[in-house]
Amino acid sequence: MRKCMSRYEVLIFDADETLFDYTRGQAYALEKSLTKVGIVFDPIGHIDLYKHINDRLWKELEDGKIDRAALRNERFKLVLDEIGCTSADPAAVSDDYLNELGNAGFMIDGAIVLLEELHKHFRLALLTNGFSQVQHGRIARTNTAVFFDAIVISEEVGCQKPQREIFDLLLDELGHENRRNVLMIGDSLSSDITGGVNAGVDTCWYNPEGIQCPAEIVPTYIVDDYDGIRKIVLG
Repeated sequence: MRKCMSRYEVLIFDADETLFDYTRGQAYALEKSLTKVGIVFDPIGHIDLYKHINDRLWKELEDGKIDRAALRNERFKLVLDEIGCTSADPAAVSDDYLNELGNAGFMIDGAIVLLEELHKHFRLALLTNGFSQVQHGRIARTNTAVFFDAIVISEEVGCQKPQREIFDLLLDELGHENRRNVLMIGDSLSSDITGGVNAGVDTCWYNPEGIQCPAEIVPTYIVDDYDGIRKIVLG
């Protein structure tokens, strides 16, 4: 590992919409799983419907209002009800969706180059709330495990972002104690940035859409592209 003039030694990356192109993967998996049960796929209406339901349930999961098993099946029950498909089994559709999502090894343009570059200078870690089978599938298909000194998936450890405990587990796995030289990088204010704040580490909000940050959440940095991350950590 080559030294560089940076205040950081450990960079923790979120997976979905920070490195992995979840939007593209979601559309791919949704089309595959709905078509399999005879639904004529609407690439706009069905994606918007699923996203609305899925985002709401993931927020409830982060807030501790539902568990992962409930989210896994309830989102497809609600989607199928809205579409009017009463013959399909939501659990089976969910299984197909997760399998296809694990096959969707799409990354955001430039993500591999970024990891290759930063891996030379820092210890990198991946911290995700995503389903285990999905994340392992995509990591394997993109050969990205080689870049990370630790990979922690919430489903496998019994806690999730934004809880401090999952950051504690990750840093323990790395054997790293000094939180002042740790940076959490992610696209979600509610899980990545709030989680990093809870854990006492600096945070970088990856915000390519230019969304306005609410006053109650204060990331250490806000960037709109990967070059912004490079400027922070490499100078």
